[in-house]
Amino acid sequence: MDNAIDVNLTGVAASDLQGYSVAPAGDVNGDGYDDVIVGAYLNDGNGLNSGAAFVYFGGSSMDNAIDVNLTGVATLDQQGNSVAPAGDVNGDGYDDVIVGAYGNDGNGADSGAAFIYKGDGRRWLSIFAQEINLQKGLEIGELKMDRHRLETKSNYEIDTANWKLSSTGSLQAQELRIGGGNTSNKNLISGYVGINATNPSQTLTVQGTLNVTSNPTRSGDLFVDSSGNVGIGTSSPNRKLHVIGDANISTNLFVGGNLTFGNSSDYAEMFESDAELDKGDVACLDAQKKISKCEVRADPSVIGVVSTNPSIIGRTGFSKSYPIGLMGVVPTKVKGPVNLFEMLTSSSAPGYAEKATIKDFGAIIGKAIEPCRQEECVIDVVVGLR
Repeated sequence: MDNAIDVNLTGVAASDLQGYSVAPAGDVNGDGYDDVIVGAYLNDGNGLNSGAAFVYFGGSSMDNAIDVNLTGVATLDQQGNSVAPAGDVNGDGYDDVIVGAYGNDGNGADSGAAFIYKGDGRRWLSIFAQEINLQKGLEIGELKMDRHRLETKSNYEIDTANWKLSSTGSLQAQELRIGGGNTSNKNLISGYVGINATNPSQTLTVQGTLNVTSNPTRSGDLFVDSSGNVGIGTSSPNRKLHVIGDANISTNLFVGGNLTFGNSSDYAEMFESDAELDKGDVACLDAQKKISKCEVRADPSVIGVVSTNPSIIGRTGFSKSYPIGLMGVVPTKVKGPVNLFEMLTSSSAPGYAEKATIKDFGAIIGKAIEPCRQEECVIDVVVGLR
């Protein structure tokens, strides 16, 4: 300790005579720091010489800002001519103070009065606490908070370092955990959470649309509309599950109804290759189970056609491979002429099919469902080895 003034609790105005009376106030706001009360009995805050007593909260870095202004009731009350701690008169765990106003006329001219002010953690204008025990609840003006709810009659906004509750009811959080996990985590919310739902029946109940995205400028990473349609990669799902993009399913997929594909039309499997192939090429398989363009007419090693847009693809994981359409409609390179519904086999032109004969059984690629009147065409073929 030295002779330097640490906190100067100066008077508000000339002739206030602040400091005429001073006293310890105990801990009126329950923040763990002792507070002080200072009288200024000639203060004119509520009329000439109405007087006042000011409470200053203690803290690790106490300042000279008035935290609670206990102003006099009327002119010439001279409230604050005496101040004193009152202990805890109501046993609520908060210290209280008593203030004299010897000029008060409450029971006749200059009958005088002494007022007790209860420190209950609600009426004070500032609360400096690292943690708040909500066992009994906390009320600041119209803002009420207990272990179960946070409510207010007015539109308040709550902003902290980790989360923000706006006046319109929206919640923004850096991390929000619902149920389970480490119960010591301060971001944990146990029980049911409702978004636009007053009586949530599940861990998370959303009434309305739900948009989950990693980029705030983009919508539709995961989107659930008000009808329950789920969109992945789209914010306008028109089916119960609408996916735009690739879907990777590593375990079983169970389908209880029809499985319908859009513009794709065949089942393909990936085959490894050391050669360069194009879509529509007729492919043959060698002894190493690698494919290349067929170059022999009616080659029994023909395996299928390089698919243009397969619906389902099997056998992946090769360093270099191509999807070979084994069943369904596949655009195929052919040497003409080919008539509608004729069977096709491999030709001597690399990667091309041609019209088959009855003797070519065992090397049949499929059936043409389009004719070819030119020397070379790309036509739709129902692929199916025979």
